[in-house]
Amino acid sequence: MITRAKASTSRAKRDVHVRALALVEWSSPVATLDVVCSKGTYIRALAADLGLALGCGAHLAGLRRTATGGFVVDEAITLDGLAQMQPPERDARLCPVDCLLAGLPRLDLADDDAIRLRHGRSIEAPARTFDRFRAYGPDGGLVGVLARVDNVLVPDRLMRYAS
Repeated sequence: MITRAKASTSRAKRDVHVRALALVEWSSPVATLDVVCSKGTYIRALAADLGLALGCGAHLAGLRRTATGGFVVDEAITLDGLAQMQPPERDARLCPVDCLLAGLPRLDLADDDAIRLRHGRSIEAPARTFDRFRAYGPDGGLVGVLARVDNVLVPDRLMRYAS
């Protein structure tokens, strides 16, 4: 609506990291790029910035995310493909829930700390400098994600636990 009203828009500046930028295909005036970047990168803004730098203007005609958080589209399977698999084959394709947390440092808890956290209470924070942890109980099961607040760890997201 803002652009239709011809109002000016501005994007807040943020630090992003473009780890790779490759020209995949060029068929004037269309360029296909492959970008590996940090979260928070606006690819539309990157296209506009590239066009500005080249003095010709640029915009996106399409956008396809091929990887995120350790997952790549080449390893994906359609729902129809999954439905056609036998249960053992389908189960082998599933990832454990904590694969989504691989970027967080692991913290193994004593039983009493795991119980305190599961009841919504805080525990003493280790001397490490991290602000968030993926926490595991003594049985190796995922307890949840913990956040540092001052010198204690508090539950941020907990797994449901059946005692």
